[in-house]
Amino acid sequence: MNLRGKRLLYIGGSASVTDIASYTKANGIKLLTAGKVISDEMIALTDEQYVVDISDRECLKKIAVEQKVDGILVIGNEDIITCVIDVAENIGLQFYVNREQWTELQDKRNFKKNCIKHGISVVETYELVDSCDTVLIPMNAYPVVLKPADSCGSKGISICNSSEEVKQAMQKAESFSRTKRFLCEKYMDCPEITIKYLFDRGSIYLWEVNDRYVNREQKNVGAIANCTVYPSKYTKLYLDTMHSKMVEIFNEFNFYNGTMFIQAFVDGDVIRPYDPGIRFSGGLSYFITEYVFGVNPLEFMINAALVGQMYLGEENPLEKINVDMDGRYIANYSVLAKAGIISEIYGMDTVMQMPEVFKSLQLLNIGDEVRMVGTLQQVFARFQIEARSRKELNEVIVTIYNTIQLRGVDGEDMKLYQKINIL
Repeated sequence: MNLRGKRLLYIGGSASVTDIASYTKANGIKLLTAGKVISDEMIALTDEQYVVDISDRECLKKIAVEQKVDGILVIGNEDIITCVIDVAENIGLQFYVNREQWTELQDKRNFKKNCIKHGISVVETYELVDSCDTVLIPMNAYPVVLKPADSCGSKGISICNSSEEVKQAMQKAESFSRTKRFLCEKYMDCPEITIKYLFDRGSIYLWEVNDRYVNREQKNVGAIANCTVYPSKYTKLYLDTMHSKMVEIFNEFNFYNGTMFIQAFVDGDVIRPYDPGIRFSGGLSYFITEYVFGVNPLEFMINAALVGQMYLGEENPLEKINVDMDGRYIANYSVLAKAGIISEIYGMDTVMQMPEVFKSLQLLNIGDEVRMVGTLQQVFARFQIEARSRKELNEVIVTIYNTIQLRGVDGEDMKLYQKINIL
């Protein structure tokens, strides 16, 4: 199938725009972008730009109709996806997720209800409506996690050790929630995994199961993903206990094209999902899938947006992907920054010369200010690594951490402390 002449509207940040632009240019696709502010990088890499408030559905609809857009691509911003769903359904434009799927499985409360319906164990939840309900939390239940029911990027999350802290956290969670709703759960201190799926014309493909390691050095805020490791130590447990039940959910809601990830705790022999995302996760692990298997899920999502199917030829490249990573050991590792303004960066050149590092993405630069602690805004850079064993991966991660140096305006160390062991 030929994509030449198709018109793709990309809405979102710049982390993936180079890869998007490379694919669209190679295939003769016109790449459009829209937003309140469009960076110089976005202007250089896109064919057409429209400065508008993309949360204004009528403005977005006008661009899609007048510019004869064939498809809209959004990588990870849930607020934007919410708007695009409404616009796409209003004008009859195909989009990878519909309103029912989004409402029932993106919202953390509704997701948990659907998991329970299909026999999937979830994290213990305390049903709170307002501050008076904190008496429903037993004293021996603390600490608990208070988070928005519909937010992303770890924003609005608090770890609470008392009813007073829960009351304060409610306001914070509501401020990050589109629906002003929150969720209170038992605090879990156990291994974590992320599970990812791709959907192509109704067929369901398990894309990844990885071990997720988080940084908990900052008190009373959400933990940030520090590293993901492939393949997961818990792949068999997931396949044996939860995979078929997730497939039942996907079939119930008629997933056709697109992607979804689920973050889950491994509580002994029980996997308890806690966070869904009908989108690419913040780690953008399509880099890794392309490196190992030679197939790129980002390109699949572009295809699906434009012509309603993931791959274009007769051969199905999705069948090349397996959760065992062909027996290879891969890590997606992040160096995290503390709050402050970055004034000096050292070590990037040295790290990029390490043979185990096959790709990197630097997100923060000199002059950037980190404000929102406990969120993905603290990710300075991500490094994709391959080694011969988990032990070697662990050694490389330690070396990278020790090599990268970040300094603030007063000379302070801005690198967030980590104690990670992936063995």
